[in-house]
Amino acid sequence: MKFEIITLFPDYFSLTLRQSLLGKALDKKLFDIEIINLRGFATDRHRTVDDTPFGGGGGMVLKLEPLDRCLKSLGYVQKTASAAAEPKSRLVLTSAAGRKFDQPKAIEYSLGDRLTIVCGHYLGID
Repeated sequence: MKFEIITLFPDYFSLTLRQSLLGKALDKKLFDIEIINLRGFATDRHRTVDDTPFGGGGGMVLKLEPLDRCLKSLGYVQKTASAAAEPKSRLVLTSAAGRKFDQPKAIEYSLGDRLTIVCGHYLGID
């Protein structure tokens, strides 16, 4: 299975995944994982990927443009009514306000060939 993790904190995952059982499984090539720094898809010199919400309110949101460029580089395209997504590929945006990740969901994701996780560090995407 191939995992892709899109994050603003790639070192957090790179260092953690080399530990214990996950590190051994990676060494044995039981799965493949790619850690992608979202800042690499920003176009300004400060590599900005966040902004205040357009509708106002507190907090910060991810900018859509860098995320869109990142997903396109991974082969994701806009889904239309006539083009169904690959059945063995999943794209997940994590959020504290989202659905609970539990064992049945883990089993569902494990049945695919590819899982791309967008780490939702912010209030959302705007």
